[in-house]
Amino acid sequence: MGRLVDWPTRLNDHIEEWRHKKFEWGKADCALFCLYAEKAICGSSRFDDFIGKYRSAAGSAKALLKIGAGDLATSVGARLREIKVLEAQRGDVALIDTPLGDALSLVVGDKVAAMSKDGLIFLPLMSAKKAWKV
Repeated sequence: MGRLVDWPTRLNDHIEEWRHKKFEWGKADCALFCLYAEKAICGSSRFDDFIGKYRSAAGSAKALLKIGAGDLATSVGARLREIKVLEAQRGDVALIDTPLGDALSLVVGDKVAAMSKDGLIFLPLMSAKKAWKV
């Protein structure tokens, strides 16, 4: 799956659309932020089967067991090629640690954009534990 010609503009639009979205499981969470970013960049996503499958943290965990590979990192790694964090570029997906556990984020240069309860926050890329190529 390749990136669309106008992916930088589409990615910027996606980030602006999500900048102030309040976190909500199954509607505006870390996985969906990255899934819809992949759609913006490539025109489709390899994770469409996760849409509408959960509405809570427990539901997300069940979806990862049922249609994923058991946990967040393994599920993403089953569908995207893992790369070194320092090789990650704009639009790639990164795994960060949060007080609630692992979360997905989107590489936006030397930072990652991640969902928080009140919208996106931007953290140093070096805070990522893993990264995958989109």
